[in-house]
Amino acid sequence: MIHDPWNGSGTTTAVAAMMGFRSIGFDVNPALSIIAAARTATREEAIEVLQAIKALEARPPKGKRSAAIQLTAIFHRLHLDTCTLAETYENRRVSLILCILFRAARTLAKPSRASNPTWYKISPLSQPTTATDVLNEVKRQADIDLDSISWRQSSTPAPMLHTVNSCIQHLPDETIDAVVTSPPYLTRIDYVKATLPELQLLSLIFPDLDELDIRRKMIGSPLVGRTAPMAIDAWGRTASDCLGLISSHPSKASNGYYLRFYLRYFHSLFVSLSSLFESLKPSGFLSMVTQTSHYKEVFIDLPQIVEEMALAIGYQRTGSSQFHQSRSFVTLNAKSSRTLSCVNPIEQISIFLKPNALVRS
Repeated sequence: MIHDPWNGSGTTTAVAAMMGFRSIGFDVNPALSIIAAARTATREEAIEVLQAIKALEARPPKGKRSAAIQLTAIFHRLHLDTCTLAETYENRRVSLILCILFRAARTLAKPSRASNPTWYKISPLSQPTTATDVLNEVKRQADIDLDSISWRQSSTPAPMLHTVNSCIQHLPDETIDAVVTSPPYLTRIDYVKATLPELQLLSLIFPDLDELDIRRKMIGSPLVGRTAPMAIDAWGRTASDCLGLISSHPSKASNGYYLRFYLRYFHSLFVSLSSLFESLKPSGFLSMVTQTSHYKEVFIDLPQIVEEMALAIGYQRTGSSQFHQSRSFVTLNAKSSRTLSCVNPIEQISIFLKPNALVRS
């Protein structure tokens, strides 16, 4: 059983399904969970959905309506049965329909993109569009080469996907063989905003969806609120030193907003690592990819912080590898090169083992 508590668009669960492993994927963003589910559909399910989309005819347009409303109407024409948001992850056919509509929505939203690649200048799907133009874009997105995609074999297990906060949702003790994951990096980027077209469409289909609540729950969210947890010794010396440098930094809000941001991140990361330790079977392993970053000129060695937290919890370190990145979000800021001697971050994969009961005793 493979687990990814920050599954995102589902690379871990898709590869696990291809290899015949059972898997569980968590993510706080429902749009990404739907994409993850679509990636593990079978070829037969894909053919059924694509044929249904190609058979659609544009209804006589009665003026222009927003692209979001047009896409919602197409969804209801393709999917007549009602279902909850959580049920879409189990119904790969519905997830495939939504995933194709997501791709169309993202194309239709391109004129709304801002200079920040994770933000939109306006509500991206609010522009008036004809039914014919929207349907043609949906069909274009559905017209893919089935042979170029590795669909899940019907004989292999489908992953279990859940839209939950990994800091709150706990799996039963000693049920997971391996955790393969990468948490959101310490970049203060609002990753939920990057899926605004998808979430705008989902909010019309599932009115209970709350984008602001999703943004607040995400680890590393820039929405930190006015309170923050207290630092604890178990976070390690590196985290403590970073927090001290940030809180004493002369820049505006260093001892306020930014300190709360890092406190919340380190707290969420430690809680998640502790929960994962309990859910791992003895001799199970944790493989985690993290990335270094900066606050102003303060170097944030997140891989080292993860290692110190893991050792305090009870993991055993078994190995690591580093990868230098030539491109990153920090290089989008033209002023960063003037402040930092080296802006390119380092990604590191760290592997830890949960010792068996005999070793721990």
